[in-house]
Amino acid sequence: GADDFLNKPIDPLELTARVRSLIRTKQLYEEVEASRHELEIRVAQRTRELQVAYQRLQELDKVKSNILAIVAHELRTPLMRIQSGLWVLTQPDMAADSKMQAQQTLEESLAQLAFRIADVDLFSDPSSMKIGAVAVADLIYGALEQVRVLQPRYVKDIAIDIERDIPPALVDATVITRALAHILDNAVKFGEDHPIAIRSFTRNDRLLIEVEDNGPGMPDSMMGTLFT
Repeated sequence: GADDFLNKPIDPLELTARVRSLIRTKQLYEEVEASRHELEIRVAQRTRELQVAYQRLQELDKVKSNILAIVAHELRTPLMRIQSGLWVLTQPDMAADSKMQAQQTLEESLAQLAFRIADVDLFSDPSSMKIGAVAVADLIYGALEQVRVLQPRYVKDIAIDIERDIPPALVDATVITRALAHILDNAVKFGEDHPIAIRSFTRNDRLLIEVEDNGPGMPDSMMGTLFT
């Protein structure tokens, strides 16, 4: 069962050569094993990275699908108003004040439609966000300006309370302003005409922006699924 053998009498030179050959073979084997082990580690690490990247892509795709579904739903309202307004304007026997009201509805609906279409471009690729330091007041007042586009006939003032000396927020200004506008828009829609307030403050080294309304709210059973 021997792998190798020497004839007697043993030749010292041949023995030395055989030993050196075996040592070299062992060294090569150990190098191959070390390389194999290192390769396995790299493959495992790369596999984990690919799995994380794939999971991230799935999450982004889910976000995009959800946003597009919401936007598609939100597009229907201004489109229906535009259709209605155009129909009124084409009626020869329609009263002048009705046509003026239809004209106003058309202008408001077109602005809302442009706003919703811009949402698709803004939120379709969350990975393209540009983070920078932004004054909280700029975020809030920018959101209020956008709410006037979404709710042009809402005449009540929204109460604003910003803590003094509040630090800037490290965010994508365009995205966060838009998100705040949508939250405020939701408060106007479902706040049942009650007062609405937006405030910002710090707590435990965290910067918070809070919107308060008096709408029906959401059932407790759904709260855990809002951001999943």
